[in-house]
Amino acid sequence: MKSHIRFKVKHLLGVIAAAIGIVALSYVFMPSAMMFIAEGYYREGEQAEAKIYYDRMNQYFPKHWKTPEALERAAQIAESDNLLMVSPMGIGSAPRSSGNVSKEALKYYEILADNFPDTWQGERAIKELAIQEIRNYINLGNISAALEVINNYFEKQTRVSWHYDVILEVARALKTKGYHNEAANLIEDSIENMDGIQNSPDTFELLADIYGVLGNKEKALFNYNRVLESHEEILKLEREYAGDEYDKGTNIYYEEKEDEINRKISMLTTNPINTGSIIGSITIAGKPVAGVEMILQPLPNPNEYSMGSMDAIWLPSNEKGEFSFESIIPGRYGLGFVVDLEQVGDVVLKGGRFPKSIIYVEEGQTYRWDFELVDTMKIVAPADGEVIQGDYIDLTWEPYEGAAYYTLELGTYFENGSGSSGYGEKYYSNSTRFNIQELKSIQTGMSYDEEGPMPQSLFGYAMPGGRFFWSVSAHNHDGNVLSSSQGYLKSQDSDFSFPEEELSEGDKLLLERKYGEAIAAYEKSLEKDTEDIHSMSMLAKLYGISINETIGEYKYSDLDKALEYYHKLYDITGDVGYLDSITGIYYIHKEDFEKALDILKEIEKEQALNDWQKQQVAKLESHFGNYGPALNKLISSERRFLSEEAALRIITGDFSDALNEYNLSNVEEVWQEALSQYERDYAMVDSDLQNSIKDMPALEAITMLDNKDLTPNEEFIKLSLKVLDPTFRRSSTENIEMFINKYSSKDPDLARYAKILFMD
Repeated sequence: MKSHIRFKVKHLLGVIAAAIGIVALSYVFMPSAMMFIAEGYYREGEQAEAKIYYDRMNQYFPKHWKTPEALERAAQIAESDNLLMVSPMGIGSAPRSSGNVSKEALKYYEILADNFPDTWQGERAIKELAIQEIRNYINLGNISAALEVINNYFEKQTRVSWHYDVILEVARALKTKGYHNEAANLIEDSIENMDGIQNSPDTFELLADIYGVLGNKEKALFNYNRVLESHEEILKLEREYAGDEYDKGTNIYYEEKEDEINRKISMLTTNPINTGSIIGSITIAGKPVAGVEMILQPLPNPNEYSMGSMDAIWLPSNEKGEFSFESIIPGRYGLGFVVDLEQVGDVVLKGGRFPKSIIYVEEGQTYRWDFELVDTMKIVAPADGEVIQGDYIDLTWEPYEGAAYYTLELGTYFENGSGSSGYGEKYYSNSTRFNIQELKSIQTGMSYDEEGPMPQSLFGYAMPGGRFFWSVSAHNHDGNVLSSSQGYLKSQDSDFSFPEEELSEGDKLLLERKYGEAIAAYEKSLEKDTEDIHSMSMLAKLYGISINETIGEYKYSDLDKALEYYHKLYDITGDVGYLDSITGIYYIHKEDFEKALDILKEIEKEQALNDWQKQQVAKLESHFGNYGPALNKLISSERRFLSEEAALRIITGDFSDALNEYNLSNVEEVWQEALSQYERDYAMVDSDLQNSIKDMPALEAITMLDNKDLTPNEEFIKLSLKVLDPTFRRSSTENIEMFINKYSSKDPDLARYAKILFMD
């Protein structure tokens, strides 16, 4: 018997209408929900997850009004996806200003330009595609084609404010490739004919720099002064607009910028224009790599660590892997590069993950720097998240051909990253062993957020449930790094952990950021067991946090109690690492330099000082007027501390060993030459002054000199004392810059020596 289901037409139509309604509602609400999820991931820094949802917007809703926003976000993520910048300042994702846009990002921009040309996102995509096309033509030397693309873009795109971005990008690209006249003409023409660009300080500064290179001092000075006038006008408008809510931090930015422009003016008016150049190559396993974006970043201030700012110079390596930066204004620069990790694989720089490519460019000089990428070393164990059992951790790696010895680095993961520290000890076989309890007692670097010190950094390798990692580097007989297991891709998992242990009450409270209650709990534990190493160590760390270090509010600093606990820990364990922590409190926080020096001497009785401890000894001995012993201690370190060494040689008059070194880096060569010139021209000028202070404590000598009218060289000797004395360590850079600004015109040679000798 057959059964039948009957529908009336009106019922069927109702079902269809409901289905259509559901689909329509889905089309209305689903894109917004999808974008909401994507933006949530984006804000949390999970860009890969965010990009999945941005891609789905284009896939499922290609005509929706929110799709251009999704495509632009996806392009921004893809711009630097797999692109890594390697520089002497560190490693990280490539900055937006590099101009190095991935092929995937270009595809997103092409979709935006084709499908949404009239939206803001589409217009920005068209601009980005035009800039990329122009850069490609400039790199090929086809300037006429590049200028034709500019004209076509301006004719089709009416948003004049964006024309300004294109002009600056193109002018910088022309300047980088040595087309200075073309860059100057482009900017001048734009200033004359383009609204909105006339009062741009960035434009004037770039134009002034170009005229400086061309040797046209008059036009260079004219445009530098336009920069200063523009800044003053901007500040005036901001003060009028903001009224009582005016942010004085804005003033600081323009004051620093004004100092920079005045230094350029001073150099322009006191010295002839004569530029230098930097050439080099980049290879992988000896084979040249073409198309690698190279970056040359001006670094006038040694305390600034940014790479990729607006004044950076970019250019790609050619088919032979070679690059050439021409017409470089004399000064201090950082040289780096951007690589696509998908193309280069798991490699690392020969010489270390962070290149030492700080270069001082002198007038009329050419410098060479070659980057050689090599395959990473291979680790054996521990690896792949291994849980370490027992009292020891055994580290093993494959031997590396040509290695004279190995060094190790251990690190720990935090909530939003990781941190690691190296060990000065040299290992002559391909394995070593650590005592786990000793490892857990090591003081790792402190990290802070808006709530105060982060528990992970307080616990270090004793972090409950913590994940840790390690790496090994191979060195030749000269100490140069041949390779490392930690490359730029994490293809080798060196993670490990320790078995879960029962948490003390203090540990539980510390993980909850209840610092005061945690301190009380640890002290209660010590009442039960007076030799509770863990509780004592945590108390020393918690009390030893200086209030000046913290970002958030922290009320529990007590340096005397921290010292008491560190002394007890050393008495119980004999671990000199606790003495090092005591030195830090006396040296940095209490500024009790006599006790700091005594503790360092106590450490030296137990083991050889590391390089950083030798530097501390040298500065402390200088504080007490023992300049000869200070110099001997400093030059006994493997690492060269150029600022302190120069200051000590100037004060002692001992230049002998410094001028006979070989196999020097560029920075060391320039430093050595400047020191030699100082010895020749100035060393004997104020010999009476040097004799009078040779046994005088640095602070006492500075006070004496403060009460005299000084010649430029006497001021230079006083500056040398300030470089050495730890009392001035926080203001050292400021003191050097003040000297340079003061004497750039009065005695440009001494100003130059100060920049080279002391700003390493």
